[in-house]
Amino acid sequence: NRDKLNVSLMLGLGGSVDIYAGKVERAPQFWQKTGLEWFYRMMKQPKRAKRILGSLPPFMLAVYKEKRAERKAAR
Repeated sequence: NRDKLNVSLMLGLGGSVDIYAGKVERAPQFWQKTGLEWFYRMMKQPKRAKRILGSLPPFMLAVYKEKRAERKAAR
């Protein structure tokens, strides 16, 4: 939808705003250090699961394609 908004920058803040506002507590240090704080929040808030898990495969595919293109360009 970025094309429809006519903006040059978009930020994905996710649950950061909820944490900053004090609505939700941060995950324990273990989850933060392993980079899986999103997973912890998803387990604590199951309503998020469908949205998060639905967007994960397309994101992973996009990362894979980008890395593949970088490797080809480096040859």
